[in-house]
Amino acid sequence: MVAAALTGLVFAACAMGQVLVVSELMYHPPGRDALESRELEFLELHNRGDLTLDLSGYAFTEGIDFAFAEGSSLAAGEYLVLVSSTAAFASVYAEVSPFGEYEGQLANSGETVGLVDGLGRQVARLSFGDKSPWPVTPDGFGPSLVLKDESLSEIAWTDPAAWRASSRIGGSPGGPDAALEEPAIVVNEVLSHTDLPQVDAVELRNLESEAVDISGWYLTDNYEQPKRYRIPEGAVIEAGGYLVITEEAFAAFSQGENAFRLDSHGEAVWIFSGDEQGELSGYVHGFEFGATANGVSLGRFVDSGGVERLVALESLSLGEPNGEALLGDIVISELMFDPASGEAEFVEIVNRSGDAVSLFDEANPSNVWKVQGIDFSFPPGVVLAADEVAILCGVEPELFRERYGLPDSIQVFGPFAGKLSNEGERLALQRPDSPDLLENGELYVPYVDVDWLMYSDAAPWPAAMSEGFSIERLTLDAKGFDPASWRLSQYPSPTAGWVPTGVFEKWIQTHFPGNQANEHDAQPLADPDQDGLVNLLEYAHGSDPRRANLPLPATIAVSQATQLAFAGSSDPSDLKVHLLVSYDLQSWDVLPESAYAISESLSPKDEGVKLIRFALGETPGESRFYRMAIELMTTD
Repeated sequence: MVAAALTGLVFAACAMGQVLVVSELMYHPPGRDALESRELEFLELHNRGDLTLDLSGYAFTEGIDFAFAEGSSLAAGEYLVLVSSTAAFASVYAEVSPFGEYEGQLANSGETVGLVDGLGRQVARLSFGDKSPWPVTPDGFGPSLVLKDESLSEIAWTDPAAWRASSRIGGSPGGPDAALEEPAIVVNEVLSHTDLPQVDAVELRNLESEAVDISGWYLTDNYEQPKRYRIPEGAVIEAGGYLVITEEAFAAFSQGENAFRLDSHGEAVWIFSGDEQGELSGYVHGFEFGATANGVSLGRFVDSGGVERLVALESLSLGEPNGEALLGDIVISELMFDPASGEAEFVEIVNRSGDAVSLFDEANPSNVWKVQGIDFSFPPGVVLAADEVAILCGVEPELFRERYGLPDSIQVFGPFAGKLSNEGERLALQRPDSPDLLENGELYVPYVDVDWLMYSDAAPWPAAMSEGFSIERLTLDAKGFDPASWRLSQYPSPTAGWVPTGVFEKWIQTHFPGNQANEHDAQPLADPDQDGLVNLLEYAHGSDPRRANLPLPATIAVSQATQLAFAGSSDPSDLKVHLLVSYDLQSWDVLPESAYAISESLSPKDEGVKLIRFALGETPGESRFYRMAIELMTTD
């Protein structure tokens, strides 16, 4: 869990190439002898520009309090250090002369630090954290927090991955920090819920192109206690290879108080690098994770945004490449987290399996499914039929149903107690696992993620447009935690109650669940909402056959005398568009494919919209008329 997201960082202090950066932070130093930890805090500034920087009137106004006196300056390429206690700092860093002593303290849990110039304009601002994906060893284990590469753009600096632990204990105040060699050894798979003969296990993987010796490194389930299990001598992981460590090692009796087992109710696993003396050497990698199902492992996955995730796997793969992510039978298909005025927040879910699914533990019916992030628990006895859609909303269900014209066949639940964050948060659909008897005699019900996402209002998530647009899952088989699996809704009006599908039969079952799928209103040429578009055209456009007058993303356009285009939903995979021609508007013939060239592409402006272009050959002198026809392709 991240304590704070980086919101902004360094910008040019003034013209003429002068740039000031916050290059190093010692925000949680370990205590030394009689010195208190907070006394050894420091913050380092670096002028990476080409000219001396006049700091007159500059001041830290967030995180710490410090004002630069008139005439203060920092030469090109030089560093200065501000400290919490001049006396304490001098006793440890005798070779470094601090520039000044600030008031206040840097929060051990992370916070925002801001610097302004003499006119109150922001010069540098950063928000750091002490939890992964931020480096965790600067949080009390000795190293400081250092920028990896000061030449990176400020956009790159917003990423916790742009920061690292210092290469030595105590940091390097007053100068550049030596480059830290960070071998790419990662926690790659974790098995934390087992019954014999299975045992808990952690898999490490070497992402390097050559072997890495990790003798003397540490494995732990608590980053505040990194030195729990020391990896023995001779532990070499070959290039691209794996090392599996089981509880028979890290929970061994010989471990004494450092022995640990992985908790199936939720746990953390970290790997720390260590030197020959047994001291931490700065590198760390790991994850925190929630409850897991029996025998199901979690594997490392890098999503389309470059973020590492630990996700449930379809099959156990210890010592081998990770398999596919496990997708639940029920998935989150649409999310409205920033509604326009008069609209409501909602979460749409779909049963993607071919069978009915009970949203409760059938062996313990009072234990129901819930949604983490909106503080919602399903009522007892809820069942979703195959392909059924349901809505969780932030208002009374009847108000929501009336506002969006949803039929009685769609289950609507609410209002949920929580609120979806407009900036983004973790949202998880969870099921109750079998109850466990705790050591104190109480029954505990663990909850396992069925589907989850950690959405955001910023790239790479498709949520950068104005309020009022929902985000939709591209397909029900897409990985929900990956931003590439989502798109912005095609409509400024929410599309609660229906989901994008690529096959007309599935589309009909979604919009007309149960027995309705066999009724007249569900036929291809029926028009149940009486808006002039039959179901087949609604399918092609990506609109809702049960709600009239929705704005359509699809159009037929003529750009030139010989260029025609059709814009429709990119979802259908079983439709073909034909071009018809007439000379009298009475009789129509299918234009042979040899008479035109056809091309398809996704619209660069409208997500989820497919453009089909027809380029005609030379047009004869007589008048002719064109229309388009849509054919439903079948596998018969």
